[in-house]
Amino acid sequence: MFDPYAHSAQRFECLRVGVRARLLDMAQELLVDWPHQFANIARDSRVSSSYLVDYRHWTPYWLHEPLRALLFDQDYAPTTQERASAKEYLLRHGGTGSADEVNGLLGVSSVLHKATQRERWNPRGPRAMV
Repeated sequence: MFDPYAHSAQRFECLRVGVRARLLDMAQELLVDWPHQFANIARDSRVSSSYLVDYRHWTPYWLHEPLRALLFDQDYAPTTQERASAKEYLLRHGGTGSADEVNGLLGVSSVLHKATQRERWNPRGPRAMV
């Protein structure tokens, strides 16, 4: 008996018509009220963006942006380049370029004062709220 799901790389156009129709129905359900319903389903299933996207590879903007905005479950961490650019900006505009000043400009926790961390929606993520 032919099992349409036996090979993980099965091409959509090679599937039986009934299987394709079911897959399109499921996709339609996920796209209703895009991206909010999709994000709600993912959160209910405890699926964060890292389960759906490999951030080392290019992802279309229409998919990347909502996943990053609604399902990315980590605190923002500026890159070394972002920190250096922020420091240069502050120095050009009369600032001291201190770590606290850079963190304030970037909106991340202060070196001297720990910022309140946001509540995690994905209990499997780091610093999970119990």
